[in-house]
Amino acid sequence: AAFNPDLITYKIGANDFTGTPDATYRTNLINLRAAYASARPAAKVAWSPPIAYNPTGTPHGSKAYFDTQRASLLAQCRDPAVWGQWADYYMPIGEHPDFGDASKAAPLFGDSVHPSAEGQALLATVFTAFMDTLLNASR
Repeated sequence: AAFNPDLITYKIGANDFTGTPDATYRTNLINLRAAYASARPAAKVAWSPPIAYNPTGTPHGSKAYFDTQRASLLAQCRDPAVWGQWADYYMPIGEHPDFGDASKAAPLFGDSVHPSAEGQALLATVFTAFMDTLLNASR
């Protein structure tokens, strides 16, 4: 049987964000959405910005650049006129404040960048809440 999703979700991680100029990142998202639309025109797309780097871990070499790029993106991405260029829905998964809070972040990361099992569970909780909201809105 063919895989024909009605909803495609993506949260682009730091690897695809770090070292990429903001305009290129946004263009890549727009192109990704176009590819999805071409393959599955009826499918909707939900997008989330990347989570913060671990503020308590060993500093990652690209953390300063990432933080600047992420702040620029977050300053605009809550606006549907911005994220609407590459998605139908905005998922605030990447904005959960605990990932960027030095007093709460340590157990959420396995290293400077990647969520631990506890961090993944928190991401799943936020994702589930988004999906429940979307489901309730569609009824």
